[in-house]
Amino acid sequence: MQVLHQPGDERRLGDWLKESLAADWSQFRAAVAFVKRSGAKHISDRLAAFAKTAHVEIIVGVDHQGTSYEGLEALLAAVSSNGRIVVYHNRLPHTFHPKLYLFKSEHHAEVAIGSGNLTEGGLFTNYEVSALLRLDLSDPTDVRLLSPAMRILPSGSGRMTSPRIQPSRASSTARPPYSSRAHQSKST
Repeated sequence: MQVLHQPGDERRLGDWLKESLAADWSQFRAAVAFVKRSGAKHISDRLAAFAKTAHVEIIVGVDHQGTSYEGLEALLAAVSSNGRIVVYHNRLPHTFHPKLYLFKSEHHAEVAIGSGNLTEGGLFTNYEVSALLRLDLSDPTDVRLLSPAMRILPSGSGRMTSPRIQPSRASSTARPPYSSRAHQSKST
């Protein structure tokens, strides 16, 4: 295990994400509470190139006005070729608040779990810490370590994948354009 910490570390969460998006992985999955253009701009080009040959799924929370329309728009544009963005809005009194990033291939995986959202502060400039696990998927112990992350990031999770997110009139924070519970992602 390696610990990524910032802002003082030579290798911050954003540096690791950029390196990993340029590496030979078959899949990138993430769950974050917030995304902003300030963070997406640092990875969108590499994410777009990665999505041409690998699968991408990012689950993004939109509660507490922490996610911007521009951030979602940048992610949607980057992954349109081979991935999806799942917008998670919880109408219950709970907040979708994970910060988990997973790169996986047939034989290996790397998982970063920590405090950094997909914002410039979360990736580079805030005081943040992430545990980085490098896993050998031929090792049963490592496979067991990966299981909780896979439960948090089930492929096809969430019930809404949509570029229909609209900016709020009061600000550029994202808000869902729907009001029916049938179209909302729900926590289980």
